[in-house]
Amino acid sequence: MEHSRKKLLKSLVIMGSVVAWSAGAMNKDSTVKSLDVMENLEEHLRKKTSKIKELEIELRNQKEALEKLGQEKLELANKIELADVKNKQTLQEREEALKKLRDEKEFFVNQVNQRKIELQNQKEALEKLGQEKAKLEERLKLADTEKNSVLQERVEALKKLEYEKKLLVKEHEEKFKKLEQEQKETLETQINLVGVKNKQALQESTEALKKAEAFKARVIYWSKAALFTGLAVTAVAALVGVIAWRRSGMTFDRLKNAYAVFMGRNPFASSTPIVTIPLKPKIIEKKSFWDWATCPDCRRHA
Repeated sequence: MEHSRKKLLKSLVIMGSVVAWSAGAMNKDSTVKSLDVMENLEEHLRKKTSKIKELEIELRNQKEALEKLGQEKLELANKIELADVKNKQTLQEREEALKKLRDEKEFFVNQVNQRKIELQNQKEALEKLGQEKAKLEERLKLADTEKNSVLQERVEALKKLEYEKKLLVKEHEEKFKKLEQEQKETLETQINLVGVKNKQALQESTEALKKAEAFKARVIYWSKAALFTGLAVTAVAALVGVIAWRRSGMTFDRLKNAYAVFMGRNPFASSTPIVTIPLKPKIIEKKSFWDWATCPDCRRHA
């Protein structure tokens, strides 16, 4: 709008300059008329500029209204989207709830059907039980009649058995008395025989103990004799060995040296070795075990 207003002002200025230039060639009357025209044009321009300002104000107001409408439109669009999302969520939740309700309904329907089937089976079983009960009652009646007859027969048989039992008890009492007397006689005879046998066994055991004690004394005597003879023999052998050892010239040091050589060690090496610088290489002579053991001057050779 500002650009169009500037264009109008430029066009009006150009028209005014043209009119002024043409007025220089005209008469004074024409100049007066041209001035009137210029005034009219200026008023017209003022009106146009005022209208343009009013239009600009209206345009600004319309722009602000449009911006507000755009913002409201965006807010409405956001609200609509949120409402759509919420509606979708609620629809999904409702669908899930409906599915659950349908599943529960099917489950309950199946349970009801199963319960009906079970009730029918129970009714049939009860009917069968009623029939079996009637049959059993008839059988019980027959069994009661048979039982009464059997009881009477058993009572009579028991009476007979009691009478026979009394007779048998009397017979057994007589036989038991006879057996007691026979057992007493046999026990007395057996006791006498056992006493005689015990006396014989005691005599035999005393004789065996006496023989064992005599054998024990002999064993102790001969063991002591063998021990003393062994001690005497060992003492004599020790004396003979000592005498032979002293005559051969053997000493304790030589025995130690011989044992060290036998074990593969140098018996004359000192515990604290002395470092020496050899001037000439030593010629080591090989000696046997007996040479090391019997050499009287072995310390010099070491």
